[in-house]
Amino acid sequence: FLDERVPDLDRHMAVRVPSFLPGVEALRKFLIATWRDGLTAGTEMDRQWLTELDGVIIDLLALTIRGANRDSLAQPTPLERVSRIIAARLHDPRLSGRDIALELGVTVRTLQLWLAATGKTPSSYILEARLTKATERLMGSRIESVTAIAYDLGFRDSAYFTRCFTRRFGMAPTYWQKMMRGH
Repeated sequence: FLDERVPDLDRHMAVRVPSFLPGVEALRKFLIATWRDGLTAGTEMDRQWLTELDGVIIDLLALTIRGANRDSLAQPTPLERVSRIIAARLHDPRLSGRDIALELGVTVRTLQLWLAATGKTPSSYILEARLTKATERLMGSRIESVTAIAYDLGFRDSAYFTRCFTRRFGMAPTYWQKMMRGH
């Protein structure tokens, strides 16, 4: 069925689709959610439902393949690729330079050299991305707890998050939040 949805499908076979593309992320999230829902339901799915699910998965896969072909015309720089991976995985407390290098298909040393141009190590680049996202969340339209933001952004400990934030921005996240909201 995929060949009906993707013109010249053979041309796309054995071509690596970059994980940072929106279609890849949407497909990944859909598959994980469907798998989790199936586990929690604990019941057998009927044949009609499974057939329709197959169709949805094939449609998402076709969109991803076609999108990869279109998006590959504008290749991002190595640092843009690194930033996209980090942005997609900010929530993962285990995210490391090794993970990023593996996803990019480069050595850790190559990743370190790319980031050296910014004056950062892989872990400091990840930390900076998390802290930058934290400032956005603290200024957001809805009030969120600092602890919730910390855990959502991959910090295992809210006290560590507060120390890193204060070191970087010169004030505690709670004070930042109040100041940015004009309280």
